[in-house]
Amino acid sequence: MSDSFLTPDKACQVDRESAEWPEQDRERWRSLFGPSARFGGQFIWAEATRRRVAWVYRLYLRQCLIDGFQPEIAPEAINSFAAAAWSRGCTLRTVAGYVECLWHILPLLRPGERKQLGWLRGLANRLHRAAATTPKQKAGRQRPAGDILNLGLAEMETSDLTTGFWHDCKRFRDGLILALWICMPE
Repeated sequence: MSDSFLTPDKACQVDRESAEWPEQDRERWRSLFGPSARFGGQFIWAEATRRRVAWVYRLYLRQCLIDGFQPEIAPEAINSFAAAAWSRGCTLRTVAGYVECLWHILPLLRPGERKQLGWLRGLANRLHRAAATTPKQKAGRQRPAGDILNLGLAEMETSDLTTGFWHDCKRFRDGLILALWICMPE
């Protein structure tokens, strides 16, 4: 299948991604990623990138609503968004990624404002530099190896492969992956 046209499912996904956005942003998003959206023969983003950036923008707009900001990009609103993400337990790397996603989407939604948004790119760069100097915090998030192995073995035990149902096969597969991950990490 040619990638020159979105399938109806993908077109619906583009519509769902932008359903909560302001009308101007929603129309621009549809024009960028709708069935005829092509730039020099290529889509501007891979589908996963488009979905992630749209998701972050949706988070940002929701936080603006909660904090009483207009759905515009302003330093106070970005600071509030970053602080809310931080308070939810996001790491500095994640917050930096969120700000970078906003930097990527805003020039597309508001092409005339790219020069005024230079501060946002600078902020994303500063956050990434700060995140690079902090160690990754995996301790406390990952369970001990014995617990993971037991979970994998339990998943394999509880799956009934005689039924032929996909969820049983998937449960066995996932349990096997967990068990092998612990027993043979390399």
